[in-house]
Order: sequence, then C-alpha cells, then structure tokens
Amino acid sequence: KEEIRDGIYSSFAVTLSIATVLAASIILLEGVISGLPIFSSLDKRNVGLFIKGLALLCIAEPLNNISLEYFRSLRKMRAILGFSMLDTFFEFAPVFWFAYKGAGISVIILSFACARLFMAVVKALAIFSRIGIGAFRPQMLKAYIKFGFPLVWMTVFFYIANYLDRYLIGYFHSAKDVGVYSLAYTIGYIMVLIAAPWDKILTPAITDQW
Repeated sequence: KEEIRDGIYSSFAVTLSIATVLAASIILLEGVISGLPIFSSLDKRNVGLFIKGLALLCIAEPLNNISLEYFRSLRKMRAILGFSMLDTFFEFAPVFWFAYKGAGISVIILSFACARLFMAVVKALAIFSRIGIGAFRPQMLKAYIKFGFPLVWMTVFFYIANYLDRYLIGYFHSAKDVGVYSLAYTIGYIMVLIAAPWDKILTPAITDQW
C-alpha cells in the first residue's frame, strides 16, 4: 500500500506541475495565440474565454486520466462506473444549459473545462482520502516512464487516426461534411462496446503482471 501511495502521489505531483506550467504558458501567450487565423471569427473576449478553457483542460485531462487508471488498475470497477456517470452529467449539463441559452462557443468550452477540472479534483480527493498523502519518489517515476514512454506513441497515433481525418475533410470540404462524417464515424464506433468489457479487464491484468 505504501508503494502504491507513493507512486500515485509522485505521478500526481509531476503531472500537476507540468500541466500547470503548460496552462500558465498558454495564458501568458494569450496575445500571440489570439492572433492565429483560426480565431479570426471571434471577438477578443470570446478568444480569451476559449484560451482560458484550453488552459484548464491542460490541467484537468491528465489528472482525470491518472485518477481513472488508478481505479482501473486496482479493479475498482464500481468506482469507475460511478465517476463515468458523474463525468457524463457534469460535462453534459453545463454544455446543454449554455447552448440552450444561446451562449457562444467559447463560453461552452470554458464551462466544459470547468466541469472537467471539478471532476478531476473530486477523483483526486477520493483517491487520497483512501491512501493518504505519500512521499515523492523520483526513482519510482523513472521506472514508470521507462515502461510507459513507448505507450505515448500509441496514444499519439490513436489521436491522429481518430481526428486528423476530420481536419482534412474540414479543410477540403465544409463543416457540414465534417458533421455528417463524424455522425457516421460515431455510429460505427458503437461496435467498440462489444470489446469494452475485455478492454477494462485487461488493464488491471497487465498492471498485475508488470
């Protein structure tokens, strides 16, 4: 238990530090980023909200991923299900509300980012209330990085395969075509549900063998 606690604490500490630096850099470079052509259709206030939402996501998403992997590796499937339901609610509710009220896309993105950050904090509190605050152990991080670094490329190629095609369609065609393509892709992706039970079970099994 002590090793798990120290490993989780060290991973959280490093991830939060790197994510905070990245988020702060994005906010500091707001003037440069806002000048990109992609933001030409937005006013200065909306661009600022969008960039702040992006910065919050840089902190929230890594923490959310680490938290879920903790519960998955320890086979806490009920906790994963509960947090997944809360994730869905806290992401969907503010987005639906602001979209219904006619808010701009920047406000919607910022509300989504705040919801993700809120859930990241809830998951982190749930974890550390179970295991306590550990000690920072760099040697454990070296072992984690050595094992996990090759998997980074798997994630990179996953996002390339899943999102680059949409950008290409948007570049050569219209936003409407992107929407039609995304709908068809989403419907086809439902078949992934068939493999979902084995996918969730394999992660604890691989962790145990490692």
